[in-house]
Amino acid sequence: MLSRVALRSGVRSATRAIGRQGAMRAAVARPMALRSFSMTPRRLQEESSLTAADADLVATLKNEIKIEKEIEEPESPVVSKYLKDSGYQVVHKEGRDLVELVRKDGGEVVHVYFSLFDITSNESFAEEEQEGEDGQEESFDEDFDSPIRAKIVVEKPSGSLAVEATVHDDMFLIQYVLPTESAKTAIENTAEAEHERRQLYQGPVFSTLDPTVQSAIERYLETRGINSEMASFIVEYAGVRENQEYIRWLEQVQKVVEN
Repeated sequence: MLSRVALRSGVRSATRAIGRQGAMRAAVARPMALRSFSMTPRRLQEESSLTAADADLVATLKNEIKIEKEIEEPESPVVSKYLKDSGYQVVHKEGRDLVELVRKDGGEVVHVYFSLFDITSNESFAEEEQEGEDGQEESFDEDFDSPIRAKIVVEKPSGSLAVEATVHDDMFLIQYVLPTESAKTAIENTAEAEHERRQLYQGPVFSTLDPTVQSAIERYLETRGINSEMASFIVEYAGVRENQEYIRWLEQVQKVVEN
Protein backbone atom coordinates (compact mmCIF):
# COMPACT_ATOMS: atom_id res chain seq x y z
CA MET A 1 0.00 0.00 0.00
CA LEU A 2 1.23 3.46 -0.85
CA SER A 3 2.06 5.62 2.13
CA ARG A 4 -0.20 8.61 2.75
CA VAL A 5 2.61 11.08 2.03
CA ALA A 6 3.71 9.42 -1.21
CA LEU A 7 0.12 9.19 -2.45
CA ARG A 8 -0.63 12.78 -1.51
CA SER A 9 2.54 13.99 -3.23
CA GLY A 10 1.52 12.08 -6.34
CA VAL A 11 -1.91 13.68 -6.38
CA ARG A 12 -0.39 17.14 -5.95
CA SER A 13 2.15 16.58 -8.73
CA ALA A 14 -0.43 15.11 -11.11
CA THR A 15 -2.94 17.89 -10.44
CA ARG A 16 -0.34 20.58 -11.07
CA ALA A 17 0.83 18.85 -14.26
CA ILE A 18 -2.73 18.59 -15.58
CA GLY A 19 -3.29 22.25 -14.73
CA ARG A 20 -0.18 23.31 -16.63
CA GLN A 21 -1.07 21.16 -19.66
CA GLY A 22 -4.62 22.53 -19.65
CA ALA A 23 -3.34 26.08 -19.54
CA MET A 24 -0.99 25.43 -22.46
CA ARG A 25 -3.75 23.84 -24.57
CA ALA A 26 -6.09 26.73 -23.77
CA ALA A 27 -3.47 29.27 -24.77
CA VAL A 28 -3.04 27.57 -28.16
CA ALA A 29 -6.74 27.02 -28.88
CA ARG A 30 -8.22 30.23 -27.49
CA PRO A 31 -8.82 32.98 -30.11
CA MET A 32 -6.92 36.20 -29.60
CA ALA A 33 -10.20 38.13 -29.17
CA LEU A 34 -11.07 36.14 -26.06
CA ARG A 35 -7.75 36.48 -24.29
CA SER A 36 -8.53 39.93 -22.95
CA PHE A 37 -11.27 38.42 -20.75
CA SER A 38 -8.94 36.09 -18.83
CA MET A 39 -7.61 37.26 -15.48
CA THR A 40 -3.95 37.30 -16.46
CA PRO A 41 -1.19 38.99 -14.46
CA ARG A 42 -1.33 41.86 -16.97
CA ARG A 43 -5.07 42.34 -16.37
CA LEU A 44 -4.52 42.18 -12.61
CA GLN A 45 -1.86 44.84 -12.96
CA GLU A 46 -4.15 47.11 -14.99
CA GLU A 47 -6.96 46.87 -12.41
CA SER A 48 -4.79 47.71 -9.44
CA SER A 49 -1.56 49.34 -8.41
CA LEU A 50 0.26 46.00 -8.48
CA THR A 51 3.51 45.74 -10.38
CA ALA A 52 3.90 43.04 -13.01
CA ALA A 53 5.83 40.87 -10.56
CA ASP A 54 3.19 41.40 -7.86
CA ALA A 55 0.37 40.53 -10.24
CA ASP A 56 2.17 37.42 -11.42
CA LEU A 57 2.67 36.28 -7.83
CA VAL A 58 -1.00 36.87 -6.96
CA ALA A 59 -2.14 34.88 -10.00
CA THR A 60 0.24 32.05 -9.13
CA LEU A 61 -0.92 31.99 -5.51
CA LYS A 62 -4.59 31.91 -6.56
CA ASN A 63 -3.89 28.96 -8.83
CA GLU A 64 -2.03 27.11 -6.09
CA ILE A 65 -4.88 27.75 -3.62
CA LYS A 66 -7.37 26.41 -6.18
CA ILE A 67 -5.32 23.24 -6.67
CA GLU A 68 -4.89 22.66 -2.93
CA LYS A 69 -8.61 23.11 -2.25
CA GLU A 70 -9.43 20.64 -5.01
CA ILE A 71 -7.28 17.94 -3.41
CA GLU A 72 -8.03 18.91 0.21
CA GLU A 73 -9.19 15.91 2.21
CA PRO A 74 -11.88 16.06 4.89
CA GLU A 75 -10.95 15.03 8.39
CA SER A 76 -11.01 11.24 8.57
CA PRO A 77 -13.42 9.51 10.98
CA VAL A 78 -10.28 7.83 12.30
CA VAL A 79 -9.26 11.13 13.92
CA SER A 80 -12.42 11.70 15.95
CA LYS A 81 -12.70 8.01 16.86
CA TYR A 82 -9.13 7.88 18.12
CA LEU A 83 -9.56 10.98 20.28
CA LYS A 84 -12.79 9.60 21.72
CA ASP A 85 -11.34 6.17 22.50
CA SER A 86 -7.86 7.18 23.68
CA GLY A 87 -8.72 10.01 26.04
CA TYR A 88 -6.10 12.27 24.44
CA GLN A 89 -6.90 15.84 23.45
CA VAL A 90 -5.34 17.85 20.62
CA VAL A 91 -3.80 21.20 21.50
CA HIS A 92 -2.98 23.19 18.37
CA LYS A 93 -3.15 26.90 17.67
CA GLU A 94 -4.00 27.96 14.12
CA GLY A 95 -0.92 29.08 12.25
CA ARG A 96 1.50 27.22 14.51
CA ASP A 97 3.67 24.28 13.52
CA LEU A 98 3.75 22.38 16.81
CA VAL A 99 0.90 20.04 17.74
CA GLU A 100 0.42 18.54 21.20
CA LEU A 101 -1.54 15.52 22.36
CA VAL A 102 -2.21 15.56 26.09
CA ARG A 103 -3.89 13.18 28.53
CA LYS A 104 -4.27 13.48 32.29
CA ASP A 105 -4.58 10.44 34.54
CA GLY A 106 -4.58 11.19 38.23
CA GLY A 107 -1.35 12.96 39.11
CA GLU A 108 0.27 12.03 35.80
CA VAL A 109 0.14 14.02 32.57
CA VAL A 110 1.34 12.62 29.25
CA HIS A 111 2.34 15.07 26.51
CA VAL A 112 3.14 14.07 22.92
CA TYR A 113 4.53 16.78 20.63
CA PHE A 114 5.00 16.57 16.85
CA SER A 115 5.61 18.97 13.97
CA LEU A 116 3.51 19.60 10.87
CA PHE A 117 6.67 20.71 9.06
CA ASP A 118 7.93 17.13 8.95
CA ILE A 119 5.04 16.20 6.65
CA THR A 120 5.99 19.07 4.31
CA SER A 121 9.70 18.26 4.22
CA ASN A 122 9.06 14.58 3.60
CA GLU A 123 6.58 15.32 0.82
CA SER A 124 9.30 17.36 -0.89
CA PHE A 125 11.65 14.38 -0.60
CA ALA A 126 8.99 12.07 -2.00
CA GLU A 127 8.41 14.35 -5.00
CA GLU A 128 12.15 14.47 -5.73
CA GLU A 129 12.33 10.69 -5.60
CA GLN A 130 9.64 10.46 -8.30
CA GLU A 131 11.90 12.16 -10.85
CA GLY A 132 14.26 9.82 -12.72
CA GLU A 133 17.68 10.82 -13.94
CA ASP A 134 16.19 11.52 -17.37
CA GLY A 135 13.53 13.78 -15.85
CA GLN A 136 10.73 11.25 -16.28
CA GLU A 137 8.46 10.46 -13.38
CA GLU A 138 8.90 7.00 -11.93
CA SER A 139 6.43 4.89 -10.01
CA PHE A 140 6.11 5.49 -6.28
CA ASP A 141 8.21 3.50 -3.88
CA GLU A 142 5.58 1.65 -1.88
CA ASP A 143 8.01 1.29 1.01
CA PHE A 144 8.44 5.04 1.36
CA ASP A 145 7.01 6.40 4.59
CA SER A 146 7.16 9.74 6.29
CA PRO A 147 9.23 9.87 9.49
CA ILE A 148 7.79 12.43 11.89
CA ARG A 149 9.75 13.54 14.93
CA ALA A 150 7.90 13.15 18.20
CA LYS A 151 8.67 14.10 21.77
CA ILE A 152 6.91 12.26 24.57
CA VAL A 153 6.91 13.63 28.11
CA VAL A 154 5.49 11.65 31.02
CA GLU A 155 5.05 14.28 33.72
CA LYS A 156 4.77 13.33 37.41
CA PRO A 157 5.08 15.30 40.65
CA SER A 158 8.36 13.50 41.34
CA GLY A 159 9.89 14.25 37.94
CA SER A 160 9.46 13.59 34.23
CA LEU A 161 10.61 11.28 31.48
CA ALA A 162 11.31 12.91 28.11
CA VAL A 163 11.42 10.46 25.21
CA GLU A 164 12.81 11.47 21.82
CA ALA A 165 11.34 9.32 19.05
CA THR A 166 10.21 9.25 15.44
CA VAL A 167 6.92 8.01 14.04
CA HIS A 168 7.70 5.70 11.16
CA ASP A 169 5.66 2.98 9.45
CA ASP A 170 2.85 3.35 12.03
CA MET A 171 5.12 2.80 15.00
CA PHE A 172 7.28 4.77 17.43
CA LEU A 173 11.04 4.36 17.11
CA ILE A 174 12.63 5.50 20.36
CA GLN A 175 16.00 7.23 20.26
CA TYR A 176 16.69 8.51 23.78
CA VAL A 177 15.04 8.55 27.19
CA LEU A 178 15.90 11.52 29.40
CA PRO A 179 14.80 11.70 33.07
CA THR A 180 14.45 15.21 34.49
CA GLU A 181 13.68 16.49 37.97
CA SER A 182 11.17 19.05 36.71
CA ALA A 183 8.55 19.04 33.99
CA LYS A 184 9.66 22.54 33.05
CA THR A 185 13.05 21.25 31.90
CA ALA A 186 11.44 18.49 29.85
CA ILE A 187 8.60 20.47 28.28
CA GLU A 188 9.52 24.12 27.81
CA ASN A 189 10.87 25.31 24.48
CA THR A 190 12.95 28.15 25.89
CA ALA A 191 16.68 28.60 25.39
CA GLU A 192 17.16 28.10 29.11
CA ALA A 193 15.33 24.76 29.14
CA GLU A 194 17.15 23.61 26.01
CA HIS A 195 20.48 24.50 27.63
CA GLU A 196 19.51 22.59 30.77
CA ARG A 197 18.57 19.49 28.75
CA ARG A 198 21.89 19.56 26.93
CA GLN A 199 23.73 19.50 30.25
CA LEU A 200 21.98 16.32 31.39
CA TYR A 201 23.18 12.80 30.69
CA GLN A 202 20.57 11.38 28.32
CA GLY A 203 21.69 7.78 28.54
CA PRO A 204 22.75 5.45 25.72
CA VAL A 205 21.11 5.35 22.32
CA PHE A 206 17.91 3.38 22.91
CA SER A 207 18.73 0.64 20.40
CA THR A 208 21.96 -0.15 22.27
CA LEU A 209 20.20 -0.82 25.57
CA ASP A 210 19.71 -4.37 26.78
CA PRO A 211 16.70 -5.83 24.92
CA THR A 212 14.87 -6.48 28.20
CA VAL A 213 15.26 -2.80 29.15
CA GLN A 214 14.04 -1.73 25.71
CA SER A 215 10.98 -3.97 25.94
CA ALA A 216 10.13 -2.78 29.46
CA ILE A 217 10.30 0.89 28.42
CA GLU A 218 8.16 0.21 25.35
CA ARG A 219 5.52 -1.54 27.50
CA TYR A 220 5.62 1.38 29.95
CA LEU A 221 4.80 3.77 27.10
CA GLU A 222 2.21 1.47 25.52
CA THR A 223 0.19 1.43 28.75
CA ARG A 224 -0.03 5.20 28.34
CA GLY A 225 -1.35 4.98 24.79
CA ILE A 226 1.97 5.46 22.99
CA ASN A 227 1.30 2.73 20.44
CA SER A 228 0.64 1.98 16.78
CA GLU A 229 -2.84 3.54 16.96
CA MET A 230 -1.36 6.84 18.10
CA ALA A 231 1.33 6.64 15.42
CA SER A 232 -1.32 6.15 12.73
CA PHE A 233 -3.34 9.03 14.16
CA ILE A 234 -0.35 11.38 14.08
CA VAL A 235 0.33 10.67 10.40
CA GLU A 236 -3.37 11.05 9.52
CA TYR A 237 -3.88 14.23 11.53
CA ALA A 238 -0.64 15.87 10.44
CA GLY A 239 -1.39 15.24 6.77
CA VAL A 240 -4.84 16.86 6.86
CA ARG A 241 -3.86 19.68 9.19
CA GLU A 242 -0.73 20.58 7.22
CA ASN A 243 -2.80 20.96 4.07
CA GLN A 244 -5.17 23.33 5.89
CA GLU A 245 -2.27 25.35 7.26
CA TYR A 246 -0.65 25.50 3.81
CA ILE A 247 -3.83 26.92 2.26
CA ARG A 248 -4.06 29.43 5.08
CA TRP A 249 -0.41 30.41 4.51
CA LEU A 250 -0.99 30.89 0.78
CA GLU A 251 -4.00 33.10 1.49
CA GLN A 252 -2.02 35.19 3.96
CA VAL A 253 0.82 35.69 1.47
CA GLN A 254 -1.71 36.70 -1.19
CA LYS A 255 -3.36 39.16 1.19
CA VAL A 256 -0.04 40.85 1.99
CA VAL A 257 0.94 41.11 -1.68
CA GLU A 258 -2.43 42.52 -2.78
CA ASN A 259 -2.69 45.17 -0.05
